[in-house]
Amino acid sequence: MSFLNNNKSCIVITGAESGIGLSMAKIFVSQGHQVIAVGKRQEKLDEAKSMCPQLVTVFSDLSIENQRVSLMQRITSEFPQVNVLINNAAVNRFPAPLTQATEQDWEVYKEEINTDLIAPIHLAILFLPHLVQKQNSLIVNVTCETAFVPVAIEPAYSASKAGMHSFTLSLRHQLRDTPVQVIEVIPPLVDTEMLPARWKDRAISPDEFCQHAVQGLLEGKPEVGYKNEKIFRASRDELDALFNEWNNVHHA
Repeated sequence: MSFLNNNKSCIVITGAESGIGLSMAKIFVSQGHQVIAVGKRQEKLDEAKSMCPQLVTVFSDLSIENQRVSLMQRITSEFPQVNVLINNAAVNRFPAPLTQATEQDWEVYKEEINTDLIAPIHLAILFLPHLVQKQNSLIVNVTCETAFVPVAIEPAYSASKAGMHSFTLSLRHQLRDTPVQVIEVIPPLVDTEMLPARWKDRAISPDEFCQHAVQGLLEGKPEVGYKNEKIFRASRDELDALFNEWNNVHHA
C-alpha cells in the first residue's frame, strides 16, 4: 500500500485544468490531500477553482523551459511540503502526415514533443533534489496505450509517450534505493478534449478512469491501467497484431 493512504500529501498535478488531471485532482482533494493544479489556460484553471475551491491553481506553460524552472522554484518555495509530482500535461494536435509536413507543421510536432516528453523529464529532474529529501515521495508519469502500440497518424505523440514509458522504467530503477516511488499511469481511450469525435463512442469518462487510477496509486502498483492490461503486458506478436488492427481498421 502507498503512503498516500495514511498521510496527507501535497500533490502537484500538471495539466490539471481539465480532463484526467482535473478528475484526479478532485479525488485527491476529497481524500484530504492538498493539490496544486498546474495548467496553461487561465480560464480553465478559474473554472476548475470554481468547481473545487480547495484547489491551488498555478498558471504555467510547461512547453517553455524557463517556465518549468520558475514553476519548480515557486512551488518548492511556497509549498515546501510538496511530496508528489504527477506529470499529466500533454497535447495531441494531429498534425499533417509526415509526407506532407511543412515547416509550420514541424512547429506542431515540436510542441507535442516539448510538452509530452521533454517537459515531464525536465520536471522530474528539477523536483528530484526536493523529493529525495522527503520521507515519502512519489513521481507519477501519465503515459498512454500508444506508448506500447503507436497510432500512425499521431507519430510524435505516440513516440513521446513511448519515450515516457522508457524514461519511467529508468527513473524507477535509478531511484530504487531512495524514498521516491515511481508509478506509470496508462489510460485507455478517455473522453477528454484531445480525443477526436470519431473515437468518443469507445472512450470512458475521465472520472471513471481516475477513480480506478487513484485506487491503483493508493495500492502502490508500479503500473496502473484500466481494463487494458493486455496491452502493456502483451508479447511482441500481440503488439504487432494490435498495431495492424489499430492502424488499418480503427484509425483508417
